[in-house]
Amino acid sequence: MRPNKVRQKWEQGKAASNFWLSSDSSVVAEFAAHLGYDSITVDAQHGFSDNSDMLGMIQAMAATSSIPFVRLRWNEPGQIMRALDAGAYGLICPMVNSADDARHLIQYAKYPPYGERSWGPHRAILYSGSDYRHEIDETVIVLPMIETKAGYTELDSILEVDGIDGVYVGPSDLALSLGFQPVADTQEPKVWAAIEDIANRANAANKKCAIFCGSVAMARRARDMGFHLVTVTGDIGSMVSAAGAALSEFEK
Repeated sequence: MRPNKVRQKWEQGKAASNFWLSSDSSVVAEFAAHLGYDSITVDAQHGFSDNSDMLGMIQAMAATSSIPFVRLRWNEPGQIMRALDAGAYGLICPMVNSADDARHLIQYAKYPPYGERSWGPHRAILYSGSDYRHEIDETVIVLPMIETKAGYTELDSILEVDGIDGVYVGPSDLALSLGFQPVADTQEPKVWAAIEDIANRANAANKKCAIFCGSVAMARRARDMGFHLVTVTGDIGSMVSAAGAALSEFEK
């Protein structure tokens, strides 16, 4: 079974790095995977990829040690199983607002007797190895997102759901739900208080905590706060930032 690099980093007591793909390009995915991040996330919710794009992007990562995550469109059985069959080693599920939502996610992310995922992971076996059936439920990382006031309120019950590895904080939607501007690189003290509270409660429950960050400074702060998986940057953000800086330098 191909190892999950993120789990390996966790076993070493280290935080894992993640790169975010909003584009639908397998070429961008291939270049990103060669940068050395522990994991690469294909964003199927707010990004531009469909199922075919997602498959090609995951295939483009296969020659590297970066492991593929997918941020699902929704907590829907078909989407969950298609991402896993394509070879995803991590699932990030949006808008999980209750323990029932988290249990629904696990129901279709795990094979019997733990869940009800149906069999057909042809490409996933090619990527992972012939022992896929016996190893994948312990290899894949499943992270419901905490990004709403309702999900934050129900955090403790979500953390108690068998099968989830932890939670993934969506800071923009969390800020919006708490009554603040929806920015990933938030400076709002009350939003940061909620983020730190989520990290502390996840750690206390012996679960992992992950987060999307809008800057390197935010990523470092989250890592130092005890987050185990940190999305440091992504394709569109990096391109816009670097291209804008280059133009400013050129026009001096």
